Amino acid sequence: QGEDDGQAYLIVSGTVQAWFQHGEEKHLIHTFDSGQFVGGCALLGKMLRTFTLEVVEPSVIIRIKREPFQKALKQFPGAFNRITANLVAEMAEWDRQGLDHDNIEAITPYVGVSLL
Repeated sequence: QGEDDGQAYLIVSGTVQAWFQHGEEKHLIHTFDSGQFVGGCALLGKMLRTFTLEVVEPSVIIRIKREPFQKALKQFPGAFNRITANLVAEMAEWDRQGLDHDNIEAITPYVGVSLL
């Protein structure tokens, strides 16, 4: 949390949790499972992490670093459009999940990523 590690993670197997530290309190934000991709925006540019990731069981995780990723994009510029389209689709799904509440009061303070 608060660092720019310049990496994204593909969870091949296992479980990873995202935690938010507020003062002395630690809050579980989300649990990621096998097949999920975490932190992709950090590959596109500097981004301070809002959360801390913690592995909660034996896991296999592929770490992708920003610099090699950006070098590969230069070699294959057509891939950027597909990556961007995928990122936009993931953001839209994140919004839909964030708004999936039965209680309208729970939705009111929510600000979706599609507003950015």
